[in-house]
Amino acid sequence: MTRQNKTTGPRTSYSAFS
Repeated sequence: MTRQNKTTGPRTSYSAFS
């Protein structure tokens, strides 16, 4: 979860979760 946030970004992380 956190790793994806760093790669894509803080705002894009939300899309990754869904």
